Amino acid sequence: MGMLDIYKITYEGKKDTLTLYLNMYDKEKLKAPLGFKFKE
Repeated sequence: MGMLDIYKITYEGKKDTLTLYLNMYDKEKLKAPLGFKFKE
């Protein structure tokens, strides 16, 4: 059980909006959603 953060993602030139639900409060290793990567 945990809290979720909700982010609406838009892209320039795209009409679709992507909704991401992220739980950054658990102590497990963070994973990027499919198609995304962490900024280095």
